[in-house]
Amino acid sequence: MFDIGVNLTSTQFATDRDKVVKRAREAGVTGMLLTGTNVLESQQAQRLAER
Repeated sequence: MFDIGVNLTSTQFATDRDKVVKRAREAGVTGMLLTGTNVLESQQAQRLAER
């Protein structure tokens, strides 16, 4: 399964971002398209994707 609208740069995930990703993987998500609504969020999404 591939999630095409992941907003992991949102501050609502600041404290549990890694847990959110772990739960998604455990649920069968094999890929995620991280979104950014501006340059800063896009750069943050890129750093997350590199991890």
